[in-house]
Amino acid sequence: MIALCPAMSAAAPKLPLVEIAPGKVCPPPVLPATGPGYTIAEVVPLGGGAFRLQPRPAIEWLGMTQSALRRVGITLSENTLRRLGRAGFIQVRPISPNRYEFNWQSWLAHCAAVESDPEGFWDAREDLGGGRKGPTNREKYLKAL
Repeated sequence: MIALCPAMSAAAPKLPLVEIAPGKVCPPPVLPATGPGYTIAEVVPLGGGAFRLQPRPAIEWLGMTQSALRRVGITLSENTLRRLGRAGFIQVRPISPNRYEFNWQSWLAHCAAVESDPEGFWDAREDLGGGRKGPTNREKYLKAL
């Protein structure tokens, strides 16, 4: 099992940072070599400086509070995630006034898309056909205020 926050361990390898939103960089989620693709785990102290990872049932929608985001290793602000949602990069839904949730799988898909093309993801223009070019992902993000 893995924890999705490599910064939790001082011995963790330093991962390359990717621009997950314009001007916002963070390490990509870590994939294990074998086993499940992802798991959300809690670090449980065992005493004597030892810890173990306790897997938690994976849920599809996660709250967008700073404490919830920190628990899954996301260092971006709630505002950045809402903007990514309004721009169509991740799925976001309101659950009450001023409270939102985001879809975990859409977040992982967005991270994978950015990581697969870190140089061009935000600045490449989409071909609309007929020689027309659409807005860049960066322009879509900036428009989603």
